[in-house]
Amino acid sequence: MSDVRIEEPFPLHRLPEAYDWSRRYWRHVAHDGIPKNFDEWFVMHATALFDPCVRSWGVWRGDELGGFLWAVIDRWIARPHCIFKRTFWGYETTLASIRLGIDQVFRDGVTKIEMWCYEDNARAMALYRALGCVQEGCLSRQVRRDGEYTSMNIWGLSKEEEQNGRSSNGS
Repeated sequence: MSDVRIEEPFPLHRLPEAYDWSRRYWRHVAHDGIPKNFDEWFVMHATALFDPCVRSWGVWRGDELGGFLWAVIDRWIARPHCIFKRTFWGYETTLASIRLGIDQVFRDGVTKIEMWCYEDNARAMALYRALGCVQEGCLSRQVRRDGEYTSMNIWGLSKEEEQNGRSSNGS
């Protein structure tokens, strides 16, 4: 797992950097209802960092911060999200750090991870598969993106599936 680590919580004063990382690939992750200007985006995420149902982490490689993970937790289900700077993309960092976050929420009582992505986001789906998730459904014409309706795929991972996958592949 090299020197990738996550630290909780994500540092509030570093949100402007996360905004910069995310705006470069909004089309792949943000529907029309997500604020795109800095002030509204910052308020949305800063408010979430203080919500007791949200956990957040900074993703570090050595001394460099390059990722923002957060999970909205509803009883036993967590809905994780992530933003990475381009130089942090790739399994060595993204997969490793997301696994660390999933491990933490599973240890704290969550029993199911639920992730959504656009039906055309092949990179997200490959990442979800690498995490051991399975596609559980598709919400047809769920959100508007660039003014057009698009569908969202739903992926899931239970605590038991994650543990079984790790033990069967030696992770």
